[in-house]
Amino acid sequence: MENLIGAIKDYSKEIYSDVVSYRRHIHQNTELAYNEFETAAFIKSVLHNNDIETDDSFGKNNVIGIIEGDQEGETIGLRADIDALPITELADCDYKSQNEGIMHACGHDAHTASLLGTATILNKIKDQIKGRVILVFQHAEEKNPGGAIQLIEKGLIKKYDIKKMLGQHVMPETETGKFLFGSGQLMASTDELYITFRGKG
Repeated sequence: MENLIGAIKDYSKEIYSDVVSYRRHIHQNTELAYNEFETAAFIKSVLHNNDIETDDSFGKNNVIGIIEGDQEGETIGLRADIDALPITELADCDYKSQNEGIMHACGHDAHTASLLGTATILNKIKDQIKGRVILVFQHAEEKNPGGAIQLIEKGLIKKYDIKKMLGQHVMPETETGKFLFGSGQLMASTDELYITFRGKG
C-alpha cells in the first residue's frame, strides 16, 4: 500500500502542470448548460490522449470515460460538472473567459480538471484497481431539469451497474490539503427562480 501511495504522489507531481493547464483552458473557453460541446470535445481529447476509453452513447455534451481495473470488483462513478454560469468575469488574468457574459464562477473548471488528473493517475495504476471506474463529465448542472437526471434516465447507472457515485465541490476558503465530508446530501438544490421587477425609481 505504501508503494501505491508513493506512486500516486509521484504521478500527482508529474501531471500537476497539465491539470493547471486543463483548468485554465476550460476557464477561458466557457459554455453554458446544454451547450458544452467544445468543452466535451476537449475532455474527450485529454482522455483519449491518455488511452482512456469513452462511451459516446450519452450525447455530445456528456463525456463518459471507462477505466477497467485488472482485478474483480464493483463499479464506482466519479463525477464532475462541466457547464459555466451566465456571469461576466471581472478578473483580469491570462486565462480570463473569452466568451462575454459567461464565466466559470462555481468551480466547474476545477472539478473537471481535477477529474481529468484523477483519471490519468487511475489509468496508470489500473493493475491495482479492483473493479471498474466510470468517469462522468456531466453537462447542465446549473440549469433545470439538469444533466444528472437526464443521464440517469438514459440508463447510465444501469448500463454500468454503478454502485457508488462520488463528486467534489471546491471551496476556496478551505485550507489546501483538507477535505470536508458529511453524511447525506451536501450543497444540493433544485431551486431555480426568475424574477422580473417593473416600476419607476
